[in-house]
Amino acid sequence: YELKVGVYTPDQYEVNDDIYNVNNQNNPVISINSSISASLDNQDDIDCYKFSLASSTNIGIRLQNIPSGMD
Repeated sequence: YELKVGVYTPDQYEVNDDIYNVNNQNNPVISINSSISASLDNQDDIDCYKFSLASSTNIGIRLQNIPSGMD
């Protein structure tokens, strides 16, 4: 596995850069059967999201319109 440690300046537009903000501030939460639009800033961009499911729910996640060179 890879462990990456770094120092960064928080970006007010990137509230979902780490799992702490998603888990502790519920930011952002995705509603089931909804879509979101987001941007990839660079190849190292990290975006975390949160959604709630019943224990027996199957889901599908689709990532599309990925800019060239960002996959």
